[in-house]
Amino acid sequence: MFSSSWVDTGRIAVNECHRISTQPPSSRLDVSLRRHYVDEFHRQQFEEIPANARIADLGGHRDKKRGSFDIRSYQGEVICVNITPDHGADIIADAADIPCADASFDVVVCSELLEHVRSPVDVLQEALRILKPGGRLIACSPFLYHIHADPDDYGRYTDRYWQMVLEKLGFVDIQTESQGRFWSVLVDMIRHVTNRWDQSRRSRMKLLAAIVHRGLSWAKSTAVRWDSAPLPPDCAMAGFTTGFGITAAKPG
Repeated sequence: MFSSSWVDTGRIAVNECHRISTQPPSSRLDVSLRRHYVDEFHRQQFEEIPANARIADLGGHRDKKRGSFDIRSYQGEVICVNITPDHGADIIADAADIPCADASFDVVVCSELLEHVRSPVDVLQEALRILKPGGRLIACSPFLYHIHADPDDYGRYTDRYWQMVLEKLGFVDIQTESQGRFWSVLVDMIRHVTNRWDQSRRSRMKLLAAIVHRGLSWAKSTAVRWDSAPLPPDCAMAGFTTGFGITAAKPG
C-alpha cells in the first residue's frame, strides 16, 4: 500500500536528519515554531499516503485549524475523533476507546494529542487495534514546549520512550525524528512570553512586545536554518528539541 520509502527492517530507527522545510515559518507572533515543524512533518508524510486511504484523525478538528497544514485537503476519507463536539468531530469518543471495528483504517494520525491524555499507551494500543495490517501511525508530540491544557496537559516524553512503547505494543518500522533543536526551542520561548506581553493591557509590556516582534520573523527563519545543520552526538545543543515526529506500522 505504501511506497518503499516507508519500509524499514523492523528495527527501531532514530532519524537524526532534519527534514528540509518546504515553506518558511509564519511571521505571526501567535504561531509557534513547534507548529511549523508539525505542519511540515504532516505535509511530507501525507505525500506518501495513497488517495483512497481511510484515515482516523485522533483529537482532530474540522474547524479552528491551528496551522497551515489542513487534513481536510486530503482526497481520501478522513474521520475526526474527539472528546468534544466543539470542533466538528465525526465521532465523539475517548481516543483510548474508539467505537470502530478492528482493522478499519489505513492510517491513524495522533497530532499533538498524546501529551493531553493520561495514558498514551492506551491510545497507541487503540490505534494499533483499528489499523489494518500494514497500516501506518503518524504522530507528533512536543518535548521542550510550554504547558498548555486542552483540556489538560500531562506529560513530555523522549524519543526513546516512544520507541520503547511502540515496540512493546507490537508496532514495527518505528522511526522518530527531532523537530527543531536549541535555537527553535529558544525562539519559541521568547515568542510565547512576548505574545503574552502583547495581550497585556500594560502599555510598557505592549511596547516591549512590539520591539521584539520586529525581530521574530527573522529569528524564526534563522532558527529553522541553524537547527537543520547536523550536530555531533556529544554537542550540548543536541539534547534540545521542540518535540518529535513519529511513524510506525502495524505488522502485516
